[in-house]
Amino acid sequence: MAHGGHSGGARIHSHTHYHRSSWNGGFDSDNIGAILLMSTFLIVIIVAVIFKFLSSDNIGDKKPLEGNYKVVQYLHDDDVFSNQDELLQGLEYLKERTNVQMIVMTSSEKWSDKKAVEEYYLLVEDEAHVLLIVPPEGSKYPFYYAIGDEADTVIDDKAIKYFIKQVEDSRDSNEWNRQLCGFADKLMESSKTSWNQWETCNRRWTVYETIKRFCRTKISVWCRYCAFHCVLYAGMFIYIWNFNNYIS
Repeated sequence: MAHGGHSGGARIHSHTHYHRSSWNGGFDSDNIGAILLMSTFLIVIIVAVIFKFLSSDNIGDKKPLEGNYKVVQYLHDDDVFSNQDELLQGLEYLKERTNVQMIVMTSSEKWSDKKAVEEYYLLVEDEAHVLLIVPPEGSKYPFYYAIGDEADTVIDDKAIKYFIKQVEDSRDSNEWNRQLCGFADKLMESSKTSWNQWETCNRRWTVYETIKRFCRTKISVWCRYCAFHCVLYAGMFIYIWNFNNYIS
């Protein structure tokens, strides 16, 4: 049975006030080692956070859904999207690459996970589709979705939430087309795929996207392993050196 979920919605803005402060400590030989040690561990934390962030959108290594399924109406739009042909092309590309049809429905009403699932079964009779409920731009309501059990093997909760994050601030059909193409390619890409085999759906990869892709390759795993242990051993050396100086 299909399951529902939601993501996005209104954001809470907060303001942080910063106060200047001063520190009168000296940098003598007794605290240089401690400072270096703290800096080392801080670097370890920063490196770990960076690699975690860059690798967090790994939704690939999927295979197209097997079987033949009925194609229904792709778009149910209340004039939220302009130039709907562009959006339809993106949805068709996703279907072609994954064999999973995404149905996009715009609504200004309040939804729930249960209601999204109920709407799913009013539109389709199988488990090979994804229904995405899109609120108007600037709405306080989040995106809701329902995913069929078979479609979940290709587009799961993590994947659909990743896609929603890419498009939640836009109702431009051209942008949705671009994101749908990239989403389809990302789902199908393999971590073993060579650099010259990545499909881009007629778009250029930025340096940032290239770094993220590298972070998902096996080469980067060894780089992270070596970097982590180098920093760890350096921290242990500094700690022992500082401890020896302290007791002496």
